[in-house]
Amino acid sequence: MSKAFGKTGMALASGAFEPDDAALARFRWTVTVTDVHKAPFWFLVVVCLVYSMFGLAMTIMAFLLRRTPEVRGHQARLMVQWGPEIQSGSGPKQKEDKERKEKQWSRSSERESLRLNDALT
Repeated sequence: MSKAFGKTGMALASGAFEPDDAALARFRWTVTVTDVHKAPFWFLVVVCLVYSMFGLAMTIMAFLLRRTPEVRGHQARLMVQWGPEIQSGSGPKQKEDKERKEKQWSRSSERESLRLNDALT
């Protein structure tokens, strides 16, 4: 049954098609899509090469300079220390901030209680 249906379908569809040359025979010509002048093209190539050489030189300089003690000192000052006391909030800076906030809160609560007392009397 499926073979009969396939043959019938192909017979019906064959009327829509026409015999044609091979695809390679139809497309044997070349088409110039764009015309790039040589001077701008080579200028672009040279600029890209110079830019990549600049990046390579900067990378090499960075690797050579990172070994000097002066740079190591600057790096040490710029680093953020992540220790257990800083992550838990129990470092000296965090303690100072906590004490300062507690003082500010106690002052503001004292002022509020004084204001309420004055309002009630």
